[in-house]
Amino acid sequence: MSSLYSKLLSIFIILSISACVPPKEDSVPSDETDVVEAPFGLPPQLSFVMDYSAMDSPSSKLVTRALGYYDYDGVPMSKVIQDYSSSVPSYATQGLFKVSNHNFAAARVAGWSLLTTVGMAIPTASFIKAFEVDPTSIGDGKWQWAYSVTAALKTYNARLIGKVVNDQVTWEMYLSRSDGEFTDVNWYSGAHNVAATSGSWTIRQRDNSTGDVSDFIKIDWERDLTAGTRNIRYTNMTNDGYIENGISADATFDAYFNIDNKDLPAVINIEWNTSDKSGRVRSSNVDRSDHFGHVDWNCWDTDTAVSPFSDVDCS
Repeated sequence: MSSLYSKLLSIFIILSISACVPPKEDSVPSDETDVVEAPFGLPPQLSFVMDYSAMDSPSSKLVTRALGYYDYDGVPMSKVIQDYSSSVPSYATQGLFKVSNHNFAAARVAGWSLLTTVGMAIPTASFIKAFEVDPTSIGDGKWQWAYSVTAALKTYNARLIGKVVNDQVTWEMYLSRSDGEFTDVNWYSGAHNVAATSGSWTIRQRDNSTGDVSDFIKIDWERDLTAGTRNIRYTNMTNDGYIENGISADATFDAYFNIDNKDLPAVINIEWNTSDKSGRVRSSNVDRSDHFGHVDWNCWDTDTAVSPFSDVDCS
């Protein structure tokens, strides 16, 4: 009995001593102490990318049809953009090319879609790609999302760096082309509040012939997660023209586009219902009413026996 008691006491003492001895350093995975989550996440994609498909419009077909009305062979893309994102020429009243109210609105949206989709192809692709990557701490409170991305048939090495500064999260995107054409170009930068409910971006473009980088598009955005509302505006920094898209709390028309080229004094207002797709469009400037011959609303409906998006009287 005493022999058994002695053995049990010895085992207890050994276990007690072992429990008090700290483990060796190499018994803990070396990367476990390095795993620290970033104190902030990426801003929402809708803070950067405008949803041009929100009106459920066949934009590409409308653009092709609109461009077919004029001879643009050899004409710079800037001319095409001007014609279809500004208020002139007005083809809504042209006898040879009469478009419906809905198609007129969609073509105006498609004009800006051309400008920003082509001009923002590289920054958009690089931003969306960041959501597939985990960030790493690089010191001084900065976190980096590093990866490669292909855009416009070229491969780029991207470094998106975020940092909390006072009550804001700031962002800087540096791009290097894999063929060595350029290195660490600050392609865009931005900031938003810590709650990620409002912020802005400055998108830049690079002149391939000179290597100069200039401001191109300014993005302002905000959202209300409780109300389910949001808006985003692209401003052309060369002439202050803009296109704005949003979801509102209006019961009848809960989505909208506002378009202003600034080259000519005309603002295009487009509103529609996201459920039944009915909507309306107008040229709101009293000095530039030649789109429809007046400045009142021009409506369309989808619940007609004629065809989808048919013109109807505004009630």
